[in-house]
Amino acid sequence: MIKSVGLAVLLSFFLILPRQQSGPVDANRASRDQKTQDWVAQNYTSIVNQLLPGGFLYGTGVPRDVRWSTTVRILPAFDKPECSLSLTSKYDGLAVASLTTATGGTSISKQMSNLRRQGLNIDQISKKISIRKITVDSREDPSLVAIVRDYESLRFAPALPDYLINDATRYEFWSESMWGAQMRVTLFGAPFGGENQPHPLLTWAERFRRILEADMATGGQTR
Repeated sequence: MIKSVGLAVLLSFFLILPRQQSGPVDANRASRDQKTQDWVAQNYTSIVNQLLPGGFLYGTGVPRDVRWSTTVRILPAFDKPECSLSLTSKYDGLAVASLTTATGGTSISKQMSNLRRQGLNIDQISKKISIRKITVDSREDPSLVAIVRDYESLRFAPALPDYLINDATRYEFWSESMWGAQMRVTLFGAPFGGENQPHPLLTWAERFRRILEADMATGGQTR
């Protein structure tokens, strides 16, 4: 009888405890997350342009010792790290390359989202995003000589592909030569790091990226 009474009292105690109202809390969290993602979407291009600048490397002032230069910006899906590559071929045969990339396996967009949740503004966020950069020339990495040769031997039609790729990686190219010739093209390729690219320019870009990432593994400057 005593055990029965005790069990009834304990059961009554739990029944009168206030229940947590998860509905409004979850809704508020979802609303904050959506506002954060909207903010990231609105400011992503500005931050990327600041940290991984695209465009022609020299513009109207190409140095006289430069034959040509190219810049490639790679923007993958699924929060994979973005990166920017550059390659300059000089008349004396020297090749100079650089790689700038988001570090720690985390994309710029993911870092923006995490930092925005801390209440930081766009100027504070742009200074806190972690990136790494390396510059190397063909005296330090002779494989750049082959990368220059492969780039110069590329052949493809000026007609742009009309394929559709799910979760495509965006590749932005800017190329210029000493005497003012310029090329600007945007292509979409296989998900980040994919082996089977649909365009020879993308195959070249991925090979170039892997070479510089190997160089970065043994050096480079982190911010």
